[in-house]
Amino acid sequence: MKKKKSKKLKILKGLGILIIIGLFVFLLLNIRVKNIYVTGNNILTDQDIIELAGIQNYPKLFSVSIHKMKNQIKMNQVIDEVNIKKSLFGRIDINVLDNYQNQGNASKLLEFMFDDLKNNKVENVTLEVRKNNLNAIHLYKKYGFEEIGIRKGYYQGIDGILMKKELM
Repeated sequence: MKKKKSKKLKILKGLGILIIIGLFVFLLLNIRVKNIYVTGNNILTDQDIIELAGIQNYPKLFSVSIHKMKNQIKMNQVIDEVNIKKSLFGRIDINVLDNYQNQGNASKLLEFMFDDLKNNKVENVTLEVRKNNLNAIHLYKKYGFEEIGIRKGYYQGIDGILMKKELM
């Protein structure tokens, strides 16, 4: 009689452990992407990168393929390199390297824009830039933009600097 109870207890413990493992796996497979951090992008917006990666709807973390996201992001001509990391806590880090830096493209674009805006009688231009995007801040200051304010945590927790340039 004792052996039957002992055997039943072992079976119940085993089933209990299997149920717990099954629940854990179920919960793990259903973790949704909660946070997406994009760094290194100076040309495209964070939202553009997220949409290129195909994760704008915050899918289940394990349904997202790092390889597929990299390939989708690299289809954009301005992206040279992409590094992506996933964590079990629903976080995806995407670091991109733009391949159009230090080639004068931003300067040409700004000059074209200023000419067009002046021709259309626009008096001033305002923009926002991440506080940690020192290359862009330097470029904007070179073209006469001045800092006029800060937007706390505007870029996923990173402050944005509001800048303005008088055209007329």
